[in-house]
Amino acid sequence: MSDSVFLFSFDVAEADAAAEGKRLGDWLVRTGWATPLMDPGPRALDTGALFNGRGGKLTVHGEPRLNMQGVDMEGPTCPYCGTQKDIDWWLEEYDDDDPYPVLQCEGCGKDVAYRDWVGTAHPIASNLTLELEDWDIQSDSPSEPPLLAEIREEMGGHWVFMWAHT
Repeated sequence: MSDSVFLFSFDVAEADAAAEGKRLGDWLVRTGWATPLMDPGPRALDTGALFNGRGGKLTVHGEPRLNMQGVDMEGPTCPYCGTQKDIDWWLEEYDDDDPYPVLQCEGCGKDVAYRDWVGTAHPIASNLTLELEDWDIQSDSPSEPPLLAEIREEMGGHWVFMWAHT
């Protein structure tokens, strides 16, 4: 069993995924988050991003992936009222051609893009994913190591954090 952190980009087109994956990997090495072999680099050690100073590989996935590895998979919650969407909806209605549909919340009636629903344990489809094996980043909080914030600044777009126990 291991704990992994996944960082997903929602804005990379499938046609650009390989090039953006290479750009992310090069940036991780250049900034010291990773070594050229994609082991944790000095920035990971210095910021406390690793369990007890040890962590596993970083893996950049520059291709379409459907992630179903969240801890105790559950439906996401509405960012406006907190109503939880039934996960069975997503499992039955998922469409590769529209992985981020607009959903109407049963609680408040607002139309919200799937990617904007809140949660760290719901299914996510992404063309660019960074997997961090055994890293100690427990949330998408500003008090956490700054890796996700720096990725957002460098790569742009909409990134989501998920923690998984596999």
